[in-house]
Amino acid sequence: DDSGAQYEGRLEKDDNLELALAVEKELKARGVKVCMTRDDDTFISLAGRCRKANIRQAKLFVALHRNSAENAHGVEIWIHSDSPPKDTALAQNICDALAEIGFITDDGDNRLFDDNLESYVEAIADGIAKTLNEI
Repeated sequence: DDSGAQYEGRLEKDDNLELALAVEKELKARGVKVCMTRDDDTFISLAGRCRKANIRQAKLFVALHRNSAENAHGVEIWIHSDSPPKDTALAQNICDALAEIGFITDDGDNRLFDDNLESYVEAIADGIAKTLNEI
């Protein structure tokens, strides 16, 4: 129902799912218990995702996205300004470990995403694992 950002036939939802499934696999290989809100191309509302995480009493909730903009590249990590310290730590830990996943509307960022997916997966998993060890 929601393809997210689109650019020249590329859909954010496809990149996000590919990345999320690879992060899940990497985290499980490290012994981290993972609960995915989706593992296929099924639409789940934000409320539904939050409900699932709350029922499972998730220690962390991570949403992966590729944004779009007319003239932007690089990485963004969003947290609420009143977030608790563990949320800020998670964002910082991922940012510290992460190369640029990039904007879906930037050809260079798309090449980097395609060529460096495994590095991105490892960096995201590193940030999540580090945060779980800290909390």
